[in-house]
Amino acid sequence: ANPGYMQTYRITNVWRPSVEQSPRGMATFLSCLFAFTTQLASSPAVENAVLTRLVAWCSFPPAIMALKKAIERKTLTPADKAVLAQTCYGLLRKVLPADV
Repeated sequence: ANPGYMQTYRITNVWRPSVEQSPRGMATFLSCLFAFTTQLASSPAVENAVLTRLVAWCSFPPAIMALKKAIERKTLTPADKAVLAQTCYGLLRKVLPADV
């Protein structure tokens, strides 16, 4: 196991997308990201399907690689964290109603 991995999900400024988020919102995002990557790690078929869909949605290799690193429990760099946060924010803004 990667000893630095759990530090990955601590709230730091690099996780914050370009739009200010509350501490509660950031905690929710990071706990959901942790649960999501844990679930993907347990099912290679689902992991592959999600990564394939992410490629179709955003076609941004750094985001795909950062998510893959998170699934594999590798320590994420500040750039990985920033790209994951911003990509997730952007994708959710596209699919959620504007008032959410």
